[in-house]
Amino acid sequence: MGEGPSLIGTVPSDGSTGASAGAGLSLQFSRAVSRSSLAVSIAPAVALGEPTLEAEGAEVRFPAPGLQPGVSYVVTVTAADAEGRALVGPGTFRFTTAAQVDSMAPVLQSSAPASGALQVPVGTAVTLTFSEAMDTSSLAVSFEPPADVTVAWSMGNTVATLTPSAPFEPSTAWLLSVAASDVAGNAMKTSLTFTTAAAPDAVAPTVTMTAPAANATAVPTNAGLSITFSEAMQKSAVDAAFSISPAVAGTALWDASDSLRTFQPTAPLAASTQYTVTVGVAAKDAAGNALAAPFSFSFTTAAAPDTAAPSVVSFTPANGATGVSRSTNITVTFSEPMDKASVQVAFGVTAPPAFNVGTFTWSADGLTMTFNPTGTLPYGQAVSWRLMSGAKDLAGNALPAQLSRGFMVVREGVLVVDATAPLDGYITNGNLVSTGSGFLLAGDSGGNVGFRSFLSFDLSGLPATTQRISQVNLFAYLSGWQGTPRANLGGALQLEHVDYGASLEAADYDVPRFMNLGDSVDFGPAIESQGWKVSNAAIYPVSNDWVNRQTRGNRTQFRLRFPNQVSVNGASDMYTYYSGNTTQMNCPRQGAAAPSTSCKPHLIVTYEYP
Repeated sequence: MGEGPSLIGTVPSDGSTGASAGAGLSLQFSRAVSRSSLAVSIAPAVALGEPTLEAEGAEVRFPAPGLQPGVSYVVTVTAADAEGRALVGPGTFRFTTAAQVDSMAPVLQSSAPASGALQVPVGTAVTLTFSEAMDTSSLAVSFEPPADVTVAWSMGNTVATLTPSAPFEPSTAWLLSVAASDVAGNAMKTSLTFTTAAAPDAVAPTVTMTAPAANATAVPTNAGLSITFSEAMQKSAVDAAFSISPAVAGTALWDASDSLRTFQPTAPLAASTQYTVTVGVAAKDAAGNALAAPFSFSFTTAAAPDTAAPSVVSFTPANGATGVSRSTNITVTFSEPMDKASVQVAFGVTAPPAFNVGTFTWSADGLTMTFNPTGTLPYGQAVSWRLMSGAKDLAGNALPAQLSRGFMVVREGVLVVDATAPLDGYITNGNLVSTGSGFLLAGDSGGNVGFRSFLSFDLSGLPATTQRISQVNLFAYLSGWQGTPRANLGGALQLEHVDYGASLEAADYDVPRFMNLGDSVDFGPAIESQGWKVSNAAIYPVSNDWVNRQTRGNRTQFRLRFPNQVSVNGASDMYTYYSGNTTQMNCPRQGAAAPSTSCKPHLIVTYEYP
């Protein structure tokens, strides 16, 4: 019958490497084989497409889209020719497909700390996790501001840990730039940011106050003990570090700030006994800093317990007081040292409610409490406060009854005073005195005639109870001018505080100014323009004249003059202001509570009174 066909060639060839995964399979036989007898299997299993027979069945091609890159395959072939003669010789061949080329850049999958993280501890190591194995020698990192780190790789060179050689600077925004390549040489660049936390608290806490005080005697046997620390503490650590000798059972209480610890014995202390309280170095503040050294103090109990209720012996402001400062504190003094926490809880401002926010301070002996409000009270505000009977002394004795008191805040008033005629006017260097004109003249009129003007205001409208003058504005209306006074008379028009008395006389032309009240101030316009001119520098002169009103006749007086008496150009250089005698009514008053149409010079005095 003869010999059957044999497999004389394959694509890929037997034992080949680097075969194309997408090329499919090709089988060459020594002669044609029948399609029905042909069977091809491949391991690992791959689905083959429909075969194509060529050369009258001597060559068969199979599509093999399922071949994977970088895999070794074994192909087994069985076949027979048209007469049924089976395949002779080897029907098996092997090949390995080419590995897939890596052309994808790696990415930074995550970081710790994450980009944008805040409050990062200064000793934190930065961890970078990449999407694939990296070329460790290609990694380049830089920090801004600069920082030195060491790099360690793990997890198959996918995780890099950057450990700083010194802690990062606290409270600093950091920029980390990263550049690296994977093992195939694909490069990547990225950056991330984080902000370090503030420098940790490294200051050891201290004990600032004790009750009873160190070496105190005659301490009531039912007294509680309190220790005030310089900052918030770890309560459990302090509780564990606290001891008292002889031993006493009791309960520890803390205030809201975690800086005041009170120990209340379960039973009365032994009478006439010295006790020593110790806080060991295991006591730590909230940041973990321990006491620098053990703290201890001793006290001696009294022969009998304190059963007397405390009382309030004084307080400020006084009940019903008026004219109290808008920023006043409230102070309460007790008959004996008090349990601070209970007093602070029992105290409160009932009106106005906003004034109930503030801080408490105590005298070292525990007798006087001061409440320091954070706000400023409105003028004329009625303030009420109360101290409830829950306020206790160190022995636990409470006030016998609630205490309620109040006071009135200083009020504010405004006085508008027109210039006093005929005490205002002008004087020339030729001894001409004018008190009846409707104008005030300052400067010169040519021919060496100099003019100085004078203003007088009556302060008798201020209440005798005025406590303080808080603001003064002086207004005068510039009705016109001649020449260029500022340029030709040595500078700006000067407003000077003087005292020329109950009449204006020629000698007042050179009346001395009050040098101790400050130099004269500029009252002239920087650019000549008609209208009101104002000075707010009159508060000190007016305040001083008010204090000395008995000797100065309830008056405050000013002079308007230029630095030079006359100009050298022989022409007129002069300012003209309306006086207290003016009949003009076309100058709306500036800044007054009730505007008028008078053009007269005037003061607006703001003052405080009970």
